Amino acid sequence: MEYKYNFSFIIPHKNLPDLLIRCVSSIPKRDDVQIIIVDDNSDPTIVDFENFPFYGEKNIDIIFDKSGKRQGHARNIGIDKAEGKWLIFADSDDFFFYSINRALDENVDNDADIVYFKATLLDNNTYLPCENQNCIPNESVEKYLKGDSDGEHFVRFRYPTPWGKFFKSSLVHEFSIRFAEIERLEDAQFSYQCGYYANRIDVKTYSIYCYVKRDNTVTTQITKESAYGIVRVCTDCLCFLEEKGLAKTPTYKIMIDFIF
Repeated sequence: MEYKYNFSFIIPHKNLPDLLIRCVSSIPKRDDVQIIIVDDNSDPTIVDFENFPFYGEKNIDIIFDKSGKRQGHARNIGIDKAEGKWLIFADSDDFFFYSINRALDENVDNDADIVYFKATLLDNNTYLPCENQNCIPNESVEKYLKGDSDGEHFVRFRYPTPWGKFFKSSLVHEFSIRFAEIERLEDAQFSYQCGYYANRIDVKTYSIYCYVKRDNTVTTQITKESAYGIVRVCTDCLCFLEEKGLAKTPTYKIMIDFIF
């Protein structure tokens, strides 16, 4: 298949124009890079739509979605708009390290379906590392790199975020993999389905992505709707693993313990 770009970066955005600028500015400006920003019905009293960041710039596509169906829906719009060989996801309040340049150069012709990297958690205000923070993606990567017998399983099924990875566009489209359009954990379904269907994976030793800790985010707030969504996502994961003959795997046991 012919692709217009090697890499398509997909960024959902809502009411964080300053942080969006930081995120997009951290992405290398290259002819083989497409950047897709999907605005999820931002508040016009917060976002200046007449001067929306990066509007009209080369290789940057901006989509204004007024449906208000949240970040999963925004990412799905981005997938359908992407023209790159690889799909790379970012949240608008996060950013990439300079090592993203190395990652792009080294993996453009990688024959894996997914390339996994480490990630780093920093405080949004101080830019200092957050201590004692549980990082499930890094734990799974470390298991793999140390040669743990369950390492590949954990990377494929216990790395629930879409960021910190390169996904082959062909994988996502061949199996019609999309994000759940719910309030929280919308990315888990996408991640474990990609992990299952990937023929080959590759795991790198270095970090390319910084996810930031902020107060009053969707991740830090629990509502009745989001709590229901979490249980639903976890249950769907259990059903998927059982259907695929993976009911005796470590991830299945972890999900059972988490739910019950």
